Amino acid sequence: MIEEPKLPVIGLITDFGDKDWYVSQMKGAIQQIEPDARIIDLTHHLEAFKVEEASFVVAKAARYFPKGSVFVVVVDPGVGTERKGIAVETKSGNIFVGPDNGVLSYVYAQQGVAKAHLLEEAKYFLREQVSTTFHGRDIFGPVAAHLANGVPMTDLGPEADKLLQLELPKPVKVDNRLKGEVVYIDHYGNAITNITREEMQDAQYDLLVKVRIGSTRASIPYVETYGKGPTNKRLFCLINSEGDLEFSVNSGNAAKALKLKVGNKVEIQL
Repeated sequence: MIEEPKLPVIGLITDFGDKDWYVSQMKGAIQQIEPDARIIDLTHHLEAFKVEEASFVVAKAARYFPKGSVFVVVVDPGVGTERKGIAVETKSGNIFVGPDNGVLSYVYAQQGVAKAHLLEEAKYFLREQVSTTFHGRDIFGPVAAHLANGVPMTDLGPEADKLLQLELPKPVKVDNRLKGEVVYIDHYGNAITNITREEMQDAQYDLLVKVRIGSTRASIPYVETYGKGPTNKRLFCLINSEGDLEFSVNSGNAAKALKLKVGNKVEIQL
């Protein structure tokens, strides 16, 4: 017997948390349209309303999923306003559905855009009269279900001729100094920067580097693994699994210890 091909994964990433009914309702709306939908929760614990941080996490989370996966991204402080809903297919072959508020900026930068369409055809929504406060349930989730079920993106609405993109911070090298900033703080309190392995290629492991991060100025170890970091709660830095430079404290929380936050400037003397 020939097995039916599996539907693409629908990955959900939101700032809804898991205390309320929002995630459950969005999943219910998807399964009303496609009962066999393969739904995966990427995370629902993005910081509320922080579009810039969400954009960073979305791009990191989606990059390991198979071609053809569909992602619903809902960090949407402008829900119900004139901001548009969009579906975007990247050059990597994945589809992202959500608000056109810049939340996909890192995805655009990393995967490129193959095509994009506005979400205007109401027959692909949960109902024609949608809520002004919950487009994740009434528009984005249902549209993702239809896309996973084979509906062409061109049926959703006109081509989006311009997408809102955030101005993403880029590292700068001046002489022997690297300048960047903290772009994300993870669950462990590691301060992840926009400086990458490529910019750090002239630095040598297990040597001290002079850094300024936030209000802290120090000479700290640049190491290859967390286990090689100092065990006396001293700050160190390393290249993480994504190839980004991060600042850490061995078995501790660097962000709390040093009062670090997203947007803090970073300078490294190589």
